[in-house]
Amino acid sequence: MAVTANLITLPGLVAGADLSAAQYLFVKFASTAPQVKPVAASTDAAFGVLQNDPKSGEEAEVAIGGLAKVVAGTSVGWTAGGAVGWNTTGQAVPIKLNSTTDNTLIGGIFPLLSGQGTVAAGQIISVQLLPGALRG
Repeated sequence: MAVTANLITLPGLVAGADLSAAQYLFVKFASTAPQVKPVAASTDAAFGVLQNDPKSGEEAEVAIGGLAKVVAGTSVGWTAGGAVGWNTTGQAVPIKLNSTTDNTLIGGIFPLLSGQGTVAAGQIISVQLLPGALRG
């Protein structure tokens, strides 16, 4: 069961479009401040995870730190303490870090909390956020 704890959110952000279907996805800044939108590539600079489901122009509650709920993008590769990134739809995916990978963006760490068990694609999981962390 996914939980949140010690969430740090960035105030004053608004949805740049209807984000009612984007709850628990990684987001980035839109071209118009202070709007946000879901990431569209694994190389986009996500800065947090949308925790609510706002319509265009409504307040966007974006977690930038703490233990946040995120939608899993795959059922493969989840390990306790493993690095987490995002896919082209903003869902969380495990990422491998190695000496041949430069400039890998890291969204957080997968803590494998009690009760979280096996991860299924589309499942809401908990991730310790470290958005924008760069390993390179």
